[in-house]
Amino acid sequence: MNINVVGLRRLQRLAEQAERELWVTVDGRFTNHAVLKNLPELAKLIGRIRKDARLYGVAQEKKATAKGGRPRRYGPPLPTPEQMRKDKSLPWRKVKAYAAGKTHEFRVKTVEGVKWRPAGVGQVLRLIIIAPLEYRLSRKGKVLYREPAFLICTDGQLPLEKVLQAFLWRWGIELNFRDEKSVLGVGQAQVRNPNSVSLAPAVAVVAYALLLLAGIQTYGGNGLPQDVPVPAWLRKRTPKQASLARLINQVRFEMWGESLCPEGLSGFSNPAAVDVHAAWNQKPQKQSTTVASALFTAKNA
Repeated sequence: MNINVVGLRRLQRLAEQAERELWVTVDGRFTNHAVLKNLPELAKLIGRIRKDARLYGVAQEKKATAKGGRPRRYGPPLPTPEQMRKDKSLPWRKVKAYAAGKTHEFRVKTVEGVKWRPAGVGQVLRLIIIAPLEYRLSRKGKVLYREPAFLICTDGQLPLEKVLQAFLWRWGIELNFRDEKSVLGVGQAQVRNPNSVSLAPAVAVVAYALLLLAGIQTYGGNGLPQDVPVPAWLRKRTPKQASLARLINQVRFEMWGESLCPEGLSGFSNPAAVDVHAAWNQKPQKQSTTVASALFTAKNA
């Protein structure tokens, strides 16, 4: 049940079902020999590596050594990714990609024909070095820099712009995991039945997906709910899209609004028949949702 083995098994199953090229973007946890040496043929991996990784070039010829040993499988040692980043002889290249609500211009270095022992003998990689991106905490604040990123790609023919964009999109998946675990509590259900243990997280993830889809269909990709007043500290900021917490507050607002108005009618006829003439009664039934049930579903922030 090692996480690398389980992740690789899921990837292999997905490759069998999809029957098309798959782009896999991972962090340093999955950039290791267990995953790289067993990738499906249709999978193209983009992952992070350490800045002090030991890299090698491609062997020129498969000839035996002077002492009659086995042919060389790896070429001469290469500088570490951090040394390549500081090497002024390697030119920087400007690449545009979308991240954090706008298009940024990244400075990138690429090195072709790289070998790494965890990837195996037959795997020729492409090294991508991303320079630190500058940012400010406020408009007049000091210019700060993020950490550089070092990536490897198993396919050197992929366009550099698309490789960088695919890696940046991965951050949205991390935000999904955070919302599912911290806000919805996926994996925190106190259940013991084997069926419940496997189904409880799945139901929570499905509810999360349905809520996001409902928000997109109602307010659009960049729309925001306007029924619930936002806090004072958030009024100066304009989010790019509705967050999970904001959508949950909108659901609570609608549920409480229905529960606090018992005179509201549901629009459906009452199916309960207690006498002979009830079958001809077409009056709509009142809302069955109560304030207690609405408050029960609310979760304290």
